[in-house]
Amino acid sequence: MKKMIYIKQQPSVFCDSFVANDAGILFASFWGRTTSLQQFLARMEIPTHEGGINELTFEISKDESSTFFLQNTKNMQKLSGRVSGTIYGKDLSHIFIYDKSTVKIDYSSYKATILYFDDTQIDNSSIWKLLKELSPIPLLDIWMSQIIRVCHQDGYINNIDGFGGVSALIVELFEIDFEESISRMIKDQTLLVA
Repeated sequence: MKKMIYIKQQPSVFCDSFVANDAGILFASFWGRTTSLQQFLARMEIPTHEGGINELTFEISKDESSTFFLQNTKNMQKLSGRVSGTIYGKDLSHIFIYDKSTVKIDYSSYKATILYFDDTQIDNSSIWKLLKELSPIPLLDIWMSQIIRVCHQDGYINNIDGFGGVSALIVELFEIDFEESISRMIKDQTLLVA
């Protein structure tokens, strides 16, 4: 059974899983009464001086909490539903909030995010497919293992552990740096063209 996390900024709403980084929340799952969730969503859209919120503090335990900013709520997608016939009556609702980057590749900034659950690992072939899709230059399949290793080393690929069984893998290629890395590896024959 999942543990429910208390949300400091909205005590009547609880979270059972989330993953976030310095840029903000990538994915979160919230539960609460319908009116509480509607108020919670509305507060995300208004300025703080009007009672809005621009950060969320997840109270994981008595001694552990994590605060993340809601930097770009326009980039957040929301999916909600009502739960019928629970011990709480008919007023229990659920909402997923997730960043657009988790469902759509951002080709303009060469960035994609993959959510994964329950300690499953994303295999290299899936990462490679994504790298080839994002890369500003063509990549040969024989380069897969070397390029993935370098991408991990140079910070183009990052894993983020979340809470409640959800984690994220972020692939972000900085166009000029990435091209220079590939060019350097071809010149020093780390990557063979033929």
